Amino acid sequence: MLRRRAIFVARRRVWKLMHEAQLTFAPNARRCEPRRGTVVVPMPNRRWSTDMTTVWSRKDGWVAVTPVIDNGRRTVFEIGVTKAQDAPTILKPLEASLQVTFGEPAIVPDDFELRSDHGSVYTGADCEQLCDQWKVNHTFSPVGRPTGNAVAERVIQTMLRSEPRPSGGASSTTPNARMKR
Repeated sequence: MLRRRAIFVARRRVWKLMHEAQLTFAPNARRCEPRRGTVVVPMPNRRWSTDMTTVWSRKDGWVAVTPVIDNGRRTVFEIGVTKAQDAPTILKPLEASLQVTFGEPAIVPDDFELRSDHGSVYTGADCEQLCDQWKVNHTFSPVGRPTGNAVAERVIQTMLRSEPRPSGGASSTTPNARMKR
């Protein structure tokens, strides 16, 4: 509006006028809601994250990629890559990681938590049964806030960005072989 009238005003002058009219925030005022928790935990095997995404492969078409991550150590236990996208198949990497890490449900720590999004695989009866069997506290990231499952989201993003793109023809390896590299 001022520029249309050829009146130029410096940013500091505008701020000073707004400040004098008490139209600015106080310097120490909180502008956002307080944090609700942390994504990373200080100890290993206290919170794991998992998520599923689909990726296009020239050889196999759409495949599901499912990593299982320890938020304490920030390590990936298992990455499942499969054409099938049913719950038992998608949950196999999680079950395999639990079996390798703990061996049996009695060894799982009491405060152990699995964090996932609200995908149908994780809200269904198969996941609930797996969590009950292994005595896992299953929590969900808030709807519409991918930062609640930020560790899994970031691992998937990193995998997708670092995946070498074949030049020219179809890829010579399967998605499983590429993801295990």
